[in-house]
Amino acid sequence: MKTWGIAKAYLRQWLHGIEIAEIAPGLFQSSAIRWPWDKEKVKAKGIDVVIDLSGQFDPSMDWLTAYLYWPIKDEAKLPPVRELHDVAEFASRMLWTDGHRVLIHCTAGFNRSGLVNGVILNVHGISGAEALRMIRQARPGALSNPTFATYVVTLPGGGEPPTQWKGRRLSRGKDWA
Repeated sequence: MKTWGIAKAYLRQWLHGIEIAEIAPGLFQSSAIRWPWDKEKVKAKGIDVVIDLSGQFDPSMDWLTAYLYWPIKDEAKLPPVRELHDVAEFASRMLWTDGHRVLIHCTAGFNRSGLVNGVILNVHGISGAEALRMIRQARPGALSNPTFATYVVTLPGGGEPPTQWKGRRLSRGKDWA
């Protein structure tokens, strides 16, 4: 995403609050949760697990089952890869094993949250290229950081998707069956 596009996204967020994109059934991506009405949007979606990558710790959402705070930087190098995969494993267990609705958020909701969501999707057999396509379809402009996008796109696929996905049209963005 070009600089002007990112600036418009920030302005839109400040004026209208967060936009929460559903990447896959029960897996969401957004910008930082800043305002009380942002928290209400999170609650209204039934999200009960939040992974915060932005460094703006906010434990005030008392309805949450889990709030994981893992601040990372949006820069030209990856965060510690082992930690990245540990966070993705945690999120995938919360989502597909325990049945929670999971939101990954960073400051703008494009790069860091896209990186983590790409690895989460890959945990369940979605190839990196397909994960990148799904994320960008649901959240246009996501993964504009070339280091993060390259990492996601090179992740291998091949596993079985979660049973909750069987029969759903994952390639159709938000149009879940």
